[in-house]
Amino acid sequence: MMKLTFTALLLLSLNSTAFAQHSPITEPLVTTVLVSHPGAVGGLLTDQLGYVYIADFADTVWRFNPHTKEMKPFATGFYGASGNTLDKNGNIYQASFYGNSISRISRAGEIVTVAADELNGPVGMVFNQANELLVCNCNDQTIKKIDLEGNVSDFAKSPDFNCPNGIAKDADDNIYVVSFSGSKIVKITPEGTASVFADSQGNGLGHIAMVNGVFYATSFNDNKVFRVTSDGTLTLLAGNGTRGQKDGPGLEAEFSNPNGIYADATGRYLYINDYIGDPNASGADITPFSIRRIELPSLTRILDYKLEHDSIEAMKSAHHAYTTDTANAGENTMAGMNTLGWKYLSLNKPREAVALFELNVAANPDSWRVYSSMGAAYMKVEENEKAIAVLNRSLELNPQNSVARGRLITLGAIEE
Repeated sequence: MMKLTFTALLLLSLNSTAFAQHSPITEPLVTTVLVSHPGAVGGLLTDQLGYVYIADFADTVWRFNPHTKEMKPFATGFYGASGNTLDKNGNIYQASFYGNSISRISRAGEIVTVAADELNGPVGMVFNQANELLVCNCNDQTIKKIDLEGNVSDFAKSPDFNCPNGIAKDADDNIYVVSFSGSKIVKITPEGTASVFADSQGNGLGHIAMVNGVFYATSFNDNKVFRVTSDGTLTLLAGNGTRGQKDGPGLEAEFSNPNGIYADATGRYLYINDYIGDPNASGADITPFSIRRIELPSLTRILDYKLEHDSIEAMKSAHHAYTTDTANAGENTMAGMNTLGWKYLSLNKPREAVALFELNVAANPDSWRVYSSMGAAYMKVEENEKAIAVLNRSLELNPQNSVARGRLITLGAIEE
């Protein structure tokens, strides 16, 4: 496959066998960050501060600190704590599967019920652009909508739902739903029209998350994690299918009924809760879960490594290999490339920064931000005519860009 060919070629160029064998730069790397904790597996999410919140499908939402490894109860009193999501203020919205209700948990842990009508086995949730809550309703095969006043209504139905469980949203306000007892990922437009987006051909999915325009879904019964690009291409990211707790490179690792999945604020890590107990247990017999972490491969980490250990030309070759690989179609790399370019400017390596910004502009010709950044890099290497050209283009795209205007004043291209 093309992805494997790219990875293999890149590994051959890294000069370090030990690095190549276990590098998250070129392949996903799975580690266990919490070995065992009592409870089953509901939804999982992370906040902007780096905490991981885990619903235990019983009565508690736990808060885990990945740095200190400390686990504490954050909120309790639920009845089958299942799916969850964050609002823009950092409040958690938590579903109670058996209680057929949804609660809001403040950052201080205070709980308020926001919906308790017309729900039947609520699980995964996501906010749309109108700030309405869209909820997977497992037991009646629907997606419910909860408006700003707390009114519940049907949003979407599909014959391809089989206990809709996990949900995620793209930049265009389409939502994507996975079913706990089905293998299909269903795409639903903002108007509620449903169609099959991808099919894992497996035995049931858990939850789904999106990072940089790419979706990641857990397969509870198949012990795998899948990657799905914006065109619906589905590939195996991690998990060899054997139920276990083996860490290591993605395709060698083992999962144990992975369910919740969520990316941290940087987009570098995916956090997953594994059910390591008996999947047939219930009540007092419920046994532990663990927390796993997948470090994702990243274009920016690949390019950073090539610049540090090789050359600008080697970096450009790696960029071409990555971005022309169809397995990476739909991945949004603009922000990461821009950040990396500014890193090299701060390191007083402007030629490297120029090369990065030029690649970013070529890939994102309608972004005022990347032209503005490239102008700064051209100024640093005293290529002022080029700087003026790209800064003017940035202003054309965004006349409110005061930073570009200030740089043009500095260059004498416009008056104050």
